[in-house]
Amino acid sequence: MKSTFKASIRGAAGLAFAGLALAACQTTQVEEAAVAEPLGPMAEPAPYAEGTVFHGIRNGKQVRNTLIAVEGDRYTWQRDTDGCTWTMDADIALRFGPEVSWENCNSSGTTTITNKSGDIWPLEVGKTVSYEGTGYTAGGNDWSADRTCEVEGQARVTTHAGTYDTYKVVCRTKWREMISYVSPEVGAAVKFVQRPTRSDSNSPRTDFELTRIEAQ
Repeated sequence: MKSTFKASIRGAAGLAFAGLALAACQTTQVEEAAVAEPLGPMAEPAPYAEGTVFHGIRNGKQVRNTLIAVEGDRYTWQRDTDGCTWTMDADIALRFGPEVSWENCNSSGTTTITNKSGDIWPLEVGKTVSYEGTGYTAGGNDWSADRTCEVEGQARVTTHAGTYDTYKVVCRTKWREMISYVSPEVGAAVKFVQRPTRSDSNSPRTDFELTRIEAQ
């Protein structure tokens, strides 16, 4: 049975953009406010079924990320605007962890993870998880795929779809910083921000806001 989750709409005209101002954390360019009430621990959501679609706004344009294949522990997603395809491994992480492979995403390649320490779930401020590994880019050299993620705080954020109290999860690698604002109400990140941290990084600057989840 197909069901559609529509993110709650607040504010004038429903989809009015809230004007994300530059906040104290300069890297996020997201205006953060205090949550209405402290959030309790958030358990990891169940894996999505094949065919699930995340609708959103990516860098100002509408986009759909579709879970096109579930094969054992491998979950493969595809973005409709450019054909970028990436695969996550449940044994490593379906959320926040490194992709095990990707194609047409500014580059193509694979990641081999050799060690994982810590556990970020259930989400609570201060919890961390770290990965050690090596990345391989088609036509390029090997590189460090080490990554550390931390639940840095709780924040209220406003997106195209509404205002949410969220956990702020920050992941850092040698090449980029990724910030996810995860809403217990929605069960997913309602906003994602990525910024390269080196001049030789091929990680694109990205701002994504979730508008709805179309679940199978």
